[in-house]
Amino acid sequence: MTVRRSLACCAIALLAQQAAAAPASIPVDAFVDEDKYSQPRLSPDGKHVALNVRIARNGRTIPTMTVYSLPALQVVSVIALPGFEIPANFDWVTERRLSIAKGLEMGLREKPVTTGELLAVDIDGTKQEYLYGYKGFKQSSRGERNGDDYGYGEVNHIPRKRDGHVQISSHLWDVERSMLYDINSTNSIRKLLADIPLREVGFLSDMHDQPRFAYGTDDDADAVVFRRNDA
Repeated sequence: MTVRRSLACCAIALLAQQAAAAPASIPVDAFVDEDKYSQPRLSPDGKHVALNVRIARNGRTIPTMTVYSLPALQVVSVIALPGFEIPANFDWVTERRLSIAKGLEMGLREKPVTTGELLAVDIDGTKQEYLYGYKGFKQSSRGERNGDDYGYGEVNHIPRKRDGHVQISSHLWDVERSMLYDINSTNSIRKLLADIPLREVGFLSDMHDQPRFAYGTDDDADAVVFRRNDA
């Protein structure tokens, strides 16, 4: 009886030690919290990094494009858009300037929806320029010339030399037409590079930053490829 009692006491003591040594349970919040930091984009010269950082505002957290200096990780600027508009994506077009694809938050856990509008801004938040979108007439410095873009725009290619230009593909809403523009991100001056009479055409540029291929599907859902030959 004494031996059994001793074994029982040892077993209880061992279980108590294991329970004390067991790690604390992982809180549920760890699985449902939103990522505070995402989409890091290193500048071409390696001196800055742009991140999507969520900050608290008016009782909710909103995504911002926050630029940090390296290696000190000091905040250079925090760029937030009004209302439920957000910087859905961004890319460096020079060492001190970025393009921003505008999006909308549709719900707390829903993936943001891009609007097809594109902006550009310096790393300190100044010199914002509206590059493409349906608000171009009012918000672009060349709005009276270019008017509104009745289509969806997206960054298609950024030249390797990072000279502030960006190639933007334009997919019109009501017309069977896809276009590719070279746009100066500082003054919104644009040059038409390609015009294909099909919807949802993608473009590929070569190592010399020249558009070389376009691809998509025709009205019969057959794959089509266009190749641009040098004159």
